[in-house]
Amino acid sequence: MMIREKGYDQTQEDILRERANVLARAGDSVWFALERLRILDGEINRKMELYRRASTRIELASDVRERLRRFTVDLVEDINDGIARYNEAREYAKVRYYYLIVTREAMGFRRHQTVEEIYRIPEKKRTIEGPAWIDSRK
Repeated sequence: MMIREKGYDQTQEDILRERANVLARAGDSVWFALERLRILDGEINRKMELYRRASTRIELASDVRERLRRFTVDLVEDINDGIARYNEAREYAKVRYYYLIVTREAMGFRRHQTVEEIYRIPEKKRTIEGPAWIDSRK
């Protein structure tokens, strides 16, 4: 009888350990997806700062203004590409978060408030348009 109880206890312990590992992997998956979003957001913000500086330089001489116009057009395209990557990564993070919640539900956890606070999915980003002066050839 003693051996059977030890075997049962060991099996229960193995099950709990595996459940903990499954939850940890699901949480890590969401965390890494959110970390990717933070990195992409930082890149977008750095480029947006350049864009803000460039878009206020309308008063420059015409030769410099044309180079600035081309730079700004390219920068807007680059920012929008980054926003598209960000939004794709956001969708991936949402799926990872969903899997975490489903995993928790399957294990009997019904309250997810703390999980929602820790793994908050940020809002989708909108693309930008260049300032009106970059379209004019004046």
